[in-house]
Amino acid sequence: MKITKKYVEAVFERFLGNIGGRKASSYNDTGAFQLDYKPIFGYRIEKIDNSLGGISTPFGDRKKPLEFTESLHVAMDAIRYLKKQK
Repeated sequence: MKITKKYVEAVFERFLGNIGGRKASSYNDTGAFQLDYKPIFGYRIEKIDNSLGGISTPFGDRKKPLEFTESLHVAMDAIRYLKKQK
């Protein structure tokens, strides 16, 4: 199965909904998250930390598309599980 950019973006947006995050509208959208991609290295989620565009990577390093989307699905499963325990 080929993982498309559109699919990765859809999973990323569902993940943000699960954590109560929002997608960045620009490079300096403080507190928002953006999806970063480098062809050889893969995807990672970046959190914009300040108005100058400083970022952190709170969910780890880059992953290939399949591994990235599977990781987000596992995280969303864990979030659903924890919400049911309350």
